[in-house]
Amino acid sequence: MEKETEYKIIETIIIPGDLAFIKSIFDANNIRYLVEGENLLYMRALPARIRVDVTQFEAAEELLKEFRKGNKKTPPTI
Repeated sequence: MEKETEYKIIETIIIPGDLAFIKSIFDANNIRYLVEGENLLYMRALPARIRVDVTQFEAAEELLKEFRKGNKKTPPTI
């Protein structure tokens, strides 16, 4: 029997475009991830949480370094 994959939160997102960008980075690099609250994010109700496989967490962190440098984490102004 295969061991169940354990996931750890790596990022909380409030901007749909950021979520799409991070998903594309992880997809391109074969990082296993789950997104919680994606539908609520697009409804602007709650942020989405991205979880990655704990065995790939360090690699995922490395991939997000540049993204985080350029992202001030400020919500969009209305």
